[in-house]
Amino acid sequence: MSTAAAQKTSVKKNPAFRLAMIAVAALVVAFTLMTPAPEGLAVEGWVMLGIVVGTVILLISEAMPMAAACFMIIIVMKYTGVMKWKEIQQAACSSTVYFCMAGFGIGAALQNTNLAAIILRGLFRMSKGSSAKMISSVLWLAAIISIFVSDGAAQIVVLAVVMSVVHAIGDPEPGTSRLAGGMMLAITTGAMTGGLFLPCSNSVNIAVMDLAETVAGIPMTFLQWALFGVPIGLISTIFAAWALPRYFKPEPFTKEQEDNINKLFDSIPEKLQTKDWWYILCTAIMVILFFASNWVKKLDTATVAMAGMFIMMMPGINLLSAKDYKKNFSAMVVVTMLCIFPMATGMAKTGAGEWVVNKIFANPEGWSTIMVFVMGTIAAFLVHCLVPQGSANGALSAAVIGPVLYGAGLPVAAAMFVVGLQAGVNYIFPIEGTWQYTFGTGHFTFSDAIKGNWKLTALTLVMGFTLVPLLSMVFSGMGLI
Repeated sequence: MSTAAAQKTSVKKNPAFRLAMIAVAALVVAFTLMTPAPEGLAVEGWVMLGIVVGTVILLISEAMPMAAACFMIIIVMKYTGVMKWKEIQQAACSSTVYFCMAGFGIGAALQNTNLAAIILRGLFRMSKGSSAKMISSVLWLAAIISIFVSDGAAQIVVLAVVMSVVHAIGDPEPGTSRLAGGMMLAITTGAMTGGLFLPCSNSVNIAVMDLAETVAGIPMTFLQWALFGVPIGLISTIFAAWALPRYFKPEPFTKEQEDNINKLFDSIPEKLQTKDWWYILCTAIMVILFFASNWVKKLDTATVAMAGMFIMMMPGINLLSAKDYKKNFSAMVVVTMLCIFPMATGMAKTGAGEWVVNKIFANPEGWSTIMVFVMGTIAAFLVHCLVPQGSANGALSAAVIGPVLYGAGLPVAAAMFVVGLQAGVNYIFPIEGTWQYTFGTGHFTFSDAIKGNWKLTALTLVMGFTLVPLLSMVFSGMGLI
């Protein structure tokens, strides 16, 4: 970690700093309680804005553990009278929570198959002994896996396979092999580019999509996300697979290393096993039903995913055990959504979101559509940098930025995808939870993440205010969004 990053971490751990930030957050809420609401905004909306600002202060400063900050949102919303307790409970119980709980199991089931190793073996054989192409192969593997399971689950599955390759090349000391470093960074980068394709590719996508109806009164469908996500995810993956090996310039394989890798892959069954076919079948059916939910209103992503997990646990299939599910379950993701979803509802219900829109766009004729996309893209990017936790920053951006973009005249699907595009990826700063799997190995540095992925970050920003508007115009003309 860089000296600046270490100093930042040290400051955040200082008890005096943390107490000061808690006090500032409390004072912000107290200020809205004790002062008149601005013209055009109800008292509840003014207090709601104070709660949002206070929450952002707590999340950025890390003055309190995230779970505590999330719980405080609910407490303050109830006892300030912003929302009634029953309304808070109804807002918290979203389909996203159920989807995530099922998604943990689907990702765990994948770990019990040979699919990741078989795909990497095929990609390795296509690379014809090139170490640079091996990095690209790992990135493509992570991206492919991440299309169907969440980013974190994809990284766990791919890391297990790649660590076997690292052992095969001599198990180099962390930081001594550009090849090992490139493969490790490729895992996380590929998981994030693949996580853009479909709503089911990342729990953040589902959360943002689910909030569309809350902030705009119009639902966003699985197909609408895919219309944006597939082309942008594909372009991102292609670019990353080209750029990352060129940054790392890995050492070539020795003859012994190549032989060891071939021996490793020879130990994997050449043909798909019964469990592999079961997983492919279950996943294919789920994806088909996910898309069908665009037309069959009784279908939804959450219950389809829950049914898929149920089938994977059935006797005779045995893709997933209770122990596997428990090991892969992340309570923090669920806690975050249960607490931030009511905050998003509060922003809409109290009129706070609409008021912010009117203030920012007081002179709307001065804003072009492209400027709205630029503003939304940059704002969502900054929120992710300041709140480096996917589900938290995604829900926060959707609640605060989403209404602004929709109020400025963007189709709700385009507005929410702009938010989701930046909420779901942060390629250059390895400081959030999804980086723990690869950054923790020590094979690449903080600097490697920045230098290796800054071009991809720039491309993602540019696509947010060029390609997304273009796709929005095309799909709006076709009546798809």
